Formats: sequence, structure tokens, C-alpha cells
Amino acid sequence: MKGEELHPDLHFLMGSINCGMNYSTGNPWLLSEHSDDYWAFDFCAPGRRFSVDFDIELANGRLLIEERTTLNILKNWISLQGHSTNYNKLIPSPITAYNNTKSALQIIDALLLGPAGSDIIEFGIENIRESSAIACVMRLHEASNKASVIYDIDNRASSFLREKIAGITPQHLAKLTRKMPSILEIDQKLPRRLFLSDVELIKARTWLFLNHLYRVNEDYSHAVKIKSLLDLILNRKILNRPYFNSIPELCFGKSPMIGTEYPSIGVRDNGEQSSYSTFLVTKRIFKSLYKLGNLGLPIPERALNAVAEWNLSEDLDLKDPGRYASLDIETGLSIFRRATEFILEYGSSILDSLVKLALFHPSALGKKAVAPSSVADACDLKLRLLGVQHWSLAIEYVKGQRRQDADRVRELYYREFRQGRGLFELSRVLYGSFEIVIGTLLARRQKELMSLPCNCLDELERYIIVETGKSGVAGINELHKRPCPDLVVKIVHLIENFQSRLIKGNVLARKLPLLAPPSIHLGQFSAASSINYNSALTTACDFFETPLNSNGERPYIRQHQLRRLFAMLFFWGNSFGGLDTLRWFLSHSDVEHLYHYITETVPGEILTSAKAAYATSQILATPDYYPELQVLLRKHFGTDRFEILEHDVLEDYIAELTNFGKVSIEPHFFSDAQGKTYKIIIKVIEHEKAQ
Repeated sequence: MKGEELHPDLHFLMGSINCGMNYSTGNPWLLSEHSDDYWAFDFCAPGRRFSVDFDIELANGRLLIEERTTLNILKNWISLQGHSTNYNKLIPSPITAYNNTKSALQIIDALLLGPAGSDIIEFGIENIRESSAIACVMRLHEASNKASVIYDIDNRASSFLREKIAGITPQHLAKLTRKMPSILEIDQKLPRRLFLSDVELIKARTWLFLNHLYRVNEDYSHAVKIKSLLDLILNRKILNRPYFNSIPELCFGKSPMIGTEYPSIGVRDNGEQSSYSTFLVTKRIFKSLYKLGNLGLPIPERALNAVAEWNLSEDLDLKDPGRYASLDIETGLSIFRRATEFILEYGSSILDSLVKLALFHPSALGKKAVAPSSVADACDLKLRLLGVQHWSLAIEYVKGQRRQDADRVRELYYREFRQGRGLFELSRVLYGSFEIVIGTLLARRQKELMSLPCNCLDELERYIIVETGKSGVAGINELHKRPCPDLVVKIVHLIENFQSRLIKGNVLARKLPLLAPPSIHLGQFSAASSINYNSALTTACDFFETPLNSNGERPYIRQHQLRRLFAMLFFWGNSFGGLDTLRWFLSHSDVEHLYHYITETVPGEILTSAKAAYATSQILATPDYYPELQVLLRKHFGTDRFEILEHDVLEDYIAELTNFGKVSIEPHFFSDAQGKTYKIIIKVIEHEKAQ
């Protein structure tokens, strides 16, 4: 590299060039020294610990650790993403630092693997050409699945496997196909990612099997271990360890696992394009390179100016950020009601049975296999009448019916699942029900709910103490008091009592987060993680049978959708009895008091979203009822055929009008023969009408 050739006797100086000052000092998430060639990061959360090995091979065959000046610049760029210098002297939150650090690693990989890599090798990082920097950003945003594009996975995997299958003999194929005929099954309707013929694909599957690169998942008996495979393909070529989508044609065989009852309706709009928000993150991380000039390090100023000044979004096919699909209001009310009824009817019985099973059958602690007689002893009459017979129904099915038709097994399993045959599965339904009720009534972010401790109530049990998911000063989350309905208080008491009894019986060492669910290993608990949180919601949706769409897909509800359900139940309340349900759940007989509670509890942006959703449904159903709003929408969209507009676009614009005070969507309270009631008034503000 230019400027890096020293006399051999002076090579010992390379490690100290430009290393006197660095951004690694003061990065609280970096556990290593700046000079180390192997870095470890810990962002204070499960799944957010990772390492970076700088001993990678560059395009010219040299190692990055041999190019000390370039390595020093890249290290400072990476460590800057967790340093207060990059955030107006404030320490970033762990999640912000983690996301930006991972993004910086991915951008560096894209630079080194693309045209900019040749510039860096030949001229030094400060002389990256403008065209190379632009090409890097373009490549980063060719598709929503950036990793596959940046690392050219399809081509690399095809070449790698084609090389490996040269050693696969006819004897290998014959032996394996006799043992597993499903290895020959190729779904010709499935889009293919690899550039392999059918014969090559079968040989590739054979090589993967012989090298232990398959596992069981919910979709396949042989699902490729994609991370392990790509570690082999990309060995010593990249800094980042990104998430890669699986390669479906390498997978085969029906899974013995049960899985969900039906395919899922997508809860988020994910297209093929990269999103505008990720593009802005890329620009921001490129811009942070300027700060390396404060350390006296050379920076590619011309290239950075090109990225900053060129409106690349005009040259990229960017989509709006994926938004979460709205929850149908009747489906939302139904599952909220069913979850509440399940808690009130079976909550105490299920938790009591789990305690008895753990305390009176210590030999079963930590095991997945529990004798049916032990389960029967622990269950009260209510659960026995419901139909409980096993600890885990899924284990019984996987163990006893592995070789039967997977679709038939799934059908039989879900029939018995809803008959309450498995105690563990009922506990998952219960915790899913807890999440539905708490998630709806508190309207908080999922992260905030997962972090709730068991002792989350104030002394008078009128408020719940929530640690907000948005960070305050120095990355420290803030604590807020929020009104707490009696139903949530009851749930907290149930869980608190459950954990206390297990602690008293020496089964549990200490109090866990409120929504940490019981594990399939008796007496143990799973982490309060996103995976387990969503799994419990999924289990509840299958148990309560949320209605399928016309494609036979089920809405598996997520907390993002539940956050505005509470407010939506109020705005649609008079339509189908939702208001009476809310009054009963919250012990508010006065609707005006009820709305006051909603405005206190539901965050402003969520309340606005619910109002906009209501107004959108009304303007689509009865546009002539709202002539003034019609005028505003016609002026903006150039049409009064609002039904041809995308629903989300219309809703977003109405939310914008509300935020800017141009439209008001509020309840009007009055008394009639039945008592106090209300009507939702959609009103265009006077100064807007005058324009």
C-alpha cells in the first residue's frame, strides 16, 4: 500500500504508527485493546456479544493485519460507533452502539470486497475514488437482504459446492439415497438461488450430509446449517458475521417437528428493495469517517463528500420502511377477550400444578420427560376435566409418530392441543395470554415488557414501573410510572406468587423477569427474549384459533400490533360491543374516565396512529359524511376515489394532518337515556377550511 513500505529493520514501528490516540479508549462495549488483532464486544444483552478477527485475506493475497495504517483507520472507524464522540458526547444505548457497529463492519466488508478494495490496496484508504464509494453504497442497497448481495453468496456457494462435490462417488449417492430417498426430491416450483443442475444439487446435499451440515427445524428434516456452511465459504475473507437467509433448495425432507398450525400472515411489509431508513444509516456511518481526522488519520475526503452530496436515493429503488400490518379490530377484541377468560379460568390452576409437579417430584426436575402419573397427581380437578394427560404433548407426538405423515401428525396434534392434553403447552398458552393482556392494556414496547421485574408495581399497586426502551442520558433507560388496571395487577400477583413458591421450595434461585416463561425442562425457566415472547404469542394464537385469511394463513399477533389495539377498541367500541368489554376489564363505568385513562396510558404516536386508522376506515366506508376531509385528501392525492389508494398511504397522510393540527379526531361525550356515551368527531380545523 502507498506509504506503508518501510525498511525491514523498521517494521517494529508499524504497530505504533497513528496509534497514540484512538477511539477504542472510551468505547465501553469493546473488551479488547486497540492493538489486538482479535476484538471482543459485549453490548450487555444476550445475542449482542460477538468478536472480530482482523486476520483476514485481502484481494491481493496479503493479510489485513500486515497493513497496519489501514488496519488502524478501520479499527478507529469501528470503535467510533460505540464512542460518545459520535453521539454529541453522550454514551449511546447498547442497542444503538450494537446496530451501528455491525453496520460499520458490513460497510467495511462491502468496501474491501468491491472496487474500493482495489483502491485501498493500491493507493491507501484516503484515496478511495468517488466512483468506488458510490458503487459500494449502491451495492449495499441493491436488495433488502444486503448480506447476500455484499458477500455474493449465491455465486460463492455454487462455486464452493461444485468444487466439493467432485469427490462424491456413485457409491456415496447409492448408499445415501437408499437410506434417505427424500434427498432426491426436488421441488421444481421452488425458486432456485444456486447455479447447480439437479444432479449437482443432489450431490451437494450428499456432501453436506456427509459433513454434518444439516439440522432439524420446523420446516425440514434436513435444513442446512447455513451459518456453518458460510463460515467455510467465507473463511478469513470478512470481518462481519452477518445473518444469512437459508438456501431452500439445499434443504429436504418433511420435518418431524410440529411447527405452527398454519402458515403465517406476514406481520410486516417486506419487499425486495432496501429501505430508505437503512440507506440513511449507511450515509451516517460513512459521514462518521470525517471524525477520524480529529486523530490526524488520513480520510477519503473526496469520496465522503460524494456520498454526502449525491442524492443516491434517486438512483436506488428504495422502499419505505416496512410497517407492521394492522390487526383486524374484531380479531383483536376476540383474542383479548379469550386471553382474559383463559387467565381467569385456568391461570391459578396451571401455575399451582407446575409448582406441585416441581416440589413433589424432584426426580423429574430439569427433565423433558415426565411420567403421566406425576402430571396427573399435580393437576387439580379443573385441569383433569379439561383433559391434561401429559407433560408435553409435542414430545409425545415427536417421539411416537415420527414416521407418520407430517400433515396428519400436525392435524392430530392441534386437535389434542386445544383439548388441553399437555400441561407444558397450556403454560405457553397462559404466558401468551399474559402477554396479550399486558401488551394491550399497557401499550408499551416489547423490550419494555420483557424487562419488567416481578416487583414492578408501586406500593399502592395503582401504578406499574416501566423502564422505557428509549434511552436517556448516557444510555441509561428511564423509569416511568404508568396507571395499572386491576387485571394487570392480578396477573402480576399470579406470577409473583408462582415464582415465590418455587424459590421457597429451592427450585428457583431468585426472582426472574415477570414474563420469563417456564421451560420445557421441568422447574426451569426460559429467558425473557424476543424469540420466547413471540413463541408464546404464536402458541396462544393457535390455541384461540385466530381466523384464517383467504390464503389459509393465520395472523400470529405481535406486540407491535397490540400496542394500538387498546386505543382502537375505544374508537371502534360502539360498533360491536368493544366498549362494554373495555369498561368491564378496566372497571371504568364512565366512558369519559375510560378515555382519560387511555390518553394517560397509550403513547402519543400510538394514539395518533389509532385515530388515523379509524378515520381512514370511515372515509373509505362513508366519504360523503366527511366533506371537509374529502377536500383535503382530494387536494393532496388528486382524486376522490380514495379506494384506489394504498390503505397505508392514506392512513399515514391522515396521521400527518393530525400531527400538524390540521385535523382533529376526538370523542364527543354526551348523555342519553342509557347514560353517558360518545361519538367520534372528525373535524378539519377552521384555518385549513379557509385556505
